[in-house]
Amino acid sequence: MLTRSFNKATLIQSEQFPVDKGPFDFVIANWVLHFIKDREQYLESIKNTLSHHGVLILTEKISGSALANELYYDFKRSNGVTEEEIEEKKQRLEGVLTTYPIKWYLEKLDQLGFKQIDVINANTVFVTFLAR
Repeated sequence: MLTRSFNKATLIQSEQFPVDKGPFDFVIANWVLHFIKDREQYLESIKNTLSHHGVLILTEKISGSALANELYYDFKRSNGVTEEEIEEKKQRLEGVLTTYPIKWYLEKLDQLGFKQIDVINANTVFVTFLAR
């Protein structure tokens, strides 16, 4: 993505969103917030640094039902991931990756003042939001 961004993209890897780098026309946060301790503050910082017509594309792993989680693990199994690998990854991510339900994201984006919030992609326990 970065090499195709017309040399205008900035890769940010930080526990705190760098508001000093804004304003931004686009923020793409893929698989980020579930690793951030204060994701509400992080989202608020993103919102506050977006330009007037700025867009946030946010992809997150969400808390799903037991059925949704099993569908996710079935997908992994069908792609050659073993039960041992699935279990090992679960254990490695325990306490590191925290998921919230889709409702939390929809409500939080609304509370922060995003005027348009759409789900533009969803697959078992992963959801992509487009927020303006």
